Parts: sequence; C-alpha cells; structure tokens
Amino acid sequence: MRPDSRYEISRALDELPHIVGASCATASFRAAGERSPARDEYRRRAASYFGGFAGQIARDGALGGLREYVKRRIASESERILAGQNPEVERRYDRYVDYG
Repeated sequence: MRPDSRYEISRALDELPHIVGASCATASFRAAGERSPARDEYRRRAASYFGGFAGQIARDGALGGLREYVKRRIASESERILAGQNPEVERRYDRYVDYG
C-alpha cells in the first residue's frame, strides 16, 4: 500500500479524538449536570467515545488494507488520550471545567 493512500484516514484519526471523543464527553457531563468531573474520568469517557466511533471505521469493509493501520492508530490515540498526551482533549477538559 502506498503511504499517500493513508492520508485522508490519517487526518481523520488525528481529528477524531477531540472532535468526537472530547465533544461527546463534554456533552455527556453537561447533560448529567456534572460541572467538575475528574480529569481521569473525562479522559476515559473521551477515549471511550473516540474508540467506539473510530471502531466503526476499522470495521468498514471498503478499507481492506487499511484495517490494521486504523486499528493500530485507534489503540495509539486511545493510549495518548488516557495518558493525557493529547493537547486538544486536555484543552477541552480545561475549557469545560473553567467555563462549563
């Protein structure tokens, strides 16, 4: 597989942790009326939403040769979220707790 064939899916997986993961985590805490969730709980929820949504991409039969790449990236991004190494997710947590 050519490296440039992964470009679009790679870009999507770069953006999904904060677009899907953090946004859904924030919405779920807001709906529950929880203004100051623990940072670890926020990360777990963001990783869960990201993994669930991105997992659909991995199951897409049209991806064929990209499937293993997508699975590795999902695992890697989930680990980064849980370790607090995704700056966008951390920024969104801070924004929610400060201004929620």
